[in-house]
Amino acid sequence: MIPGFSSERRATLGTLIGAGAVGIPVAVCLLTLFLLLPTDATLLAKLFGPLAGGLAVFLFGFWYYIPMSILIGGAAHRFLRAVGHKQRLAYVVSGPVVGLSVGMMTHLLAPSLVQDLLAEDWSSRAYIGAWCIGGTVLMAIFWSIRRPDRPWDDVADRRLAGEDI
Repeated sequence: MIPGFSSERRATLGTLIGAGAVGIPVAVCLLTLFLLLPTDATLLAKLFGPLAGGLAVFLFGFWYYIPMSILIGGAAHRFLRAVGHKQRLAYVVSGPVVGLSVGMMTHLLAPSLVQDLLAEDWSSRAYIGAWCIGGTVLMAIFWSIRRPDRPWDDVADRRLAGEDI
């Protein structure tokens, strides 16, 4: 347990980590798929490559997806909550912004690798599209689990309202 963190904050952090563990590998899987589609690679490579890339990021990319999902996804959640948006649509619409922000952070961490990806027109579109979809998946999963439109502690809220539990 993290001292000084309420159960609501711990739940938010855990949900962001879980959503990032799905959203960011989805982005890598889609990026690999988009990059392999126009090549003359075999069908097996076009199927196995994206799955292997997504699985590798899921298993070994925790050093990347945990901080990125907490920092960028958490900032988006805090902003949306501050301006009063708690609906699914607001979180899903903010997904591409979150995804592109994570993609920009990837560019800062591996500039030569991403620079090579952005050299061609199709590669840059694949990069942008994959990160937009990955960010949308991250925010949609986060909203589905965390449900900012509902009170966090339903039992405590019912006790405050004076209901018998």
